Amino acid sequence: MDVTEFLVGCNCTSVWLLGQILQFRSKLPSIRDNILRGETLFNDNFQQTGVIAHLLAKIEMNEDRELLHNQYRDISQELHLKTDVLRKYRHKVKIMEKEISDIQSEFECERQDYLETIRKQERNNKLMSQISDKLVGTLKKECNYRYSRKV
Repeated sequence: MDVTEFLVGCNCTSVWLLGQILQFRSKLPSIRDNILRGETLFNDNFQQTGVIAHLLAKIEMNEDRELLHNQYRDISQELHLKTDVLRKYRHKVKIMEKEISDIQSEFECERQDYLETIRKQERNNKLMSQISDKLVGTLKKECNYRYSRKV
């Protein structure tokens, strides 16, 4: 049966429907191609969104890295300042330790001088005591200077 014979026996609605089916069949390959292309477009779009998400993550990581770098720089500057202050205080401590050492050595010298003076005075007192004991023995018993210690 030919299409024209088929059309002669059909009513208008059937003819119209048949025309629609034939038209749809002719468009079917292009629709299939569009669907396949759309799938690849969807895959490409999906890949692009993945790439975009990856790039956004990198940007955020770089921003975090920059923030950490700025904090590190601030901490490094603070550490440098505190190190300088510490050096100054160490220098002051060394100067003060030297001054303390000088004062201690000066005090030790004075102490030695005082001890030497005390020893000399003790020797002089002992000598004077020995001299007075010898003189007392030579003085007459009637003399008022015989008991010099009482005097």
